[in-house]
Amino acid sequence: MPPRPNKLSQFWQELKRRKVVRVITIYAAVAFVILQLVEILAPSLRLPEWTMNFILILLCVGFIITVIVSWIYDIHPEGGIVKTEPVDKVKTGEKPVTSNSWKIASYISFIVIVVLIVLNIIPRSDKNESLDKSIAVLPFRNDSPDESKMYFINGTMEAILDNLCKIKDLRVPGRTSVEQYRNNPVSISTVAEEMNVSYILEGSGHRDGNSVRLVVQLLDGKEDRHLWSRTYEADIEEIFSLQSEIAQLVAAEIEAIITPMEKALIEKAPTASLTAYDYYQRGREEHWSSVLNREYRSGLEKAEYFYNKALEYDPDYASAYAGLAMVYYSRYSAITVSGDQYSADYYMSKDLDTMNLLARKALLLDDQIADVYLAIGMYELESGNLYESLGFFEQALNINPNYPMALLGAASNHKDLYDYLNGIKLLHAAERLERGALLPVIYISLLKAYWDMGFSEKGFQYGNRFLSVTGDSITYYLMKYIGEFQWGNQEDANKYANSAFAFDSTSTDAILYMGRAFLDSKRYEEAYTYYSRYFSQLETTGDLDVNDMNRMGYALWMVGERDEARYYFSQMIDHCRRHIGMNSSYGREGATFDIAGVYAFLGEKDSAYFYLEELTRTNWQVSYCLDMLNGLDPLFESIRQEERFQKLVSKMEAKYQAEHERIRQWLEENDML
Repeated sequence: MPPRPNKLSQFWQELKRRKVVRVITIYAAVAFVILQLVEILAPSLRLPEWTMNFILILLCVGFIITVIVSWIYDIHPEGGIVKTEPVDKVKTGEKPVTSNSWKIASYISFIVIVVLIVLNIIPRSDKNESLDKSIAVLPFRNDSPDESKMYFINGTMEAILDNLCKIKDLRVPGRTSVEQYRNNPVSISTVAEEMNVSYILEGSGHRDGNSVRLVVQLLDGKEDRHLWSRTYEADIEEIFSLQSEIAQLVAAEIEAIITPMEKALIEKAPTASLTAYDYYQRGREEHWSSVLNREYRSGLEKAEYFYNKALEYDPDYASAYAGLAMVYYSRYSAITVSGDQYSADYYMSKDLDTMNLLARKALLLDDQIADVYLAIGMYELESGNLYESLGFFEQALNINPNYPMALLGAASNHKDLYDYLNGIKLLHAAERLERGALLPVIYISLLKAYWDMGFSEKGFQYGNRFLSVTGDSITYYLMKYIGEFQWGNQEDANKYANSAFAFDSTSTDAILYMGRAFLDSKRYEEAYTYYSRYFSQLETTGDLDVNDMNRMGYALWMVGERDEARYYFSQMIDHCRRHIGMNSSYGREGATFDIAGVYAFLGEKDSAYFYLEELTRTNWQVSYCLDMLNGLDPLFESIRQEERFQKLVSKMEAKYQAEHERIRQWLEENDML
């Protein structure tokens, strides 16, 4: 007697007999196709976000109904739908008659399912990775006969750009990057190449009283072809909805994903007062003009006036408070880049406190403005509150992922917290976004970060890029001097110092490095000559700077002028203590190193070791610091061979090597070495 099949096997045979398995196969193939069509068409048809979930629920309900119906009924080859006979009424050995159509449909459905799985799982990840969702928004043209309306056109362009910047799935260069094309028209393909983007958005606007006309067009930057255009005729009261609609249409065309939070940010109106908004736009335009044209005094005063006028019409206008905060930030920190000179001068002033108060006020009114978090982050960074500062920069990036200034701030925080790897990653993210005034700052930051961690050749790749975009030969020569000196190539280092001095013998930096070059070559008389000229020039200009007073003291000591040397050493000690007390970035690291060297040279070992112990607790375990301690700095010569000194240096070297290795592995993984 043959073995009796188990219940599971019987159930499976019954499913096959009633053709339920074939129905399921065909249904699955059709469902796959429907879901794919919805996914493809939803962005272009602007279907609501719940559409996919709704279709999925319908298909699940339909699946249950289909299975039940296929169990009960069957389609006969002769035609017609009949009720399926129970198994006990089917004659033994009788084979069910099957329609060829069923067989063909089953085979085709199986093939469709396999193909869709392959297309959706295997290549899709590659497709998403290769798709570059990036766009540059060019300055809009003013079609109004009244040139005074330009601020409105620029404000509209910037609002659309800012809305796009809020989308994390998009890479969008900022206004500082695209302003170079305002009066310098070039081909679309050239813009795409220079901005490293796939798409370009062009536009023009016309305002006549309360009537607004906008024309925008999206272009494929790689192939220089038109994709779509829109023309809007609207009342000024609709301006916020227009700016939101255009940004979302562009994102849909590029197939960029907009999260619900991003959508809410894009659609939020900043104020209910159109008069306040008009004054805000005027202030924003004056602020941008002052930054782009480097006319800070008059431009920032006008911007401040218009922002305050906006607040008269809407006292709760958070963006106006944020604008005022950024005016004071611009006063506090001036970054200038021109064709032949680069400078980044940071100075403490009351403007920093005012900036913080204004930003805090804006935060109480609206906690979704990126500039607010940037301003507070900068305040906390300068106050030495590194973790708090990093949190504010990260908040700014949550709101605007395409914010180079916030990326720079966060990178600086990571570096100060001795997380150089993440700092470098953020700098590279900023580099991919910025093509304007901040690019030289990013290059210098990358140069220093790689230098700090012992990747000198990698660092100088960015030194060369800095030179190519600024033409600033002096800064380049001085950077090369530091590198050659650190690598022990004193003769080559001196050549670069001489090159900088030959380029501009009045530059205080060039004079300073000539003093360093002669000091490092043990030519103390010549070093003293250049250091004297350096400090005299600083007194003439009124700049407060005691940089290298310890080196000046050493040069004087070596030529026998010990009383004058002690004066400079004393000044350096006071200078270092002041910055350590202020908890400035120099005080947290450089001042601790410098004061330890002065005390070591003067024979005050207890004080020297006190600050060296403090140095091990800072985050200045960088290649320059270690090279100076290990032999390049003569001020430590008296204690360099002592066991206590060597243990402290070994402790710092262990920390440095661990971070160096993290970065090396990351560079290798990304084929960047």
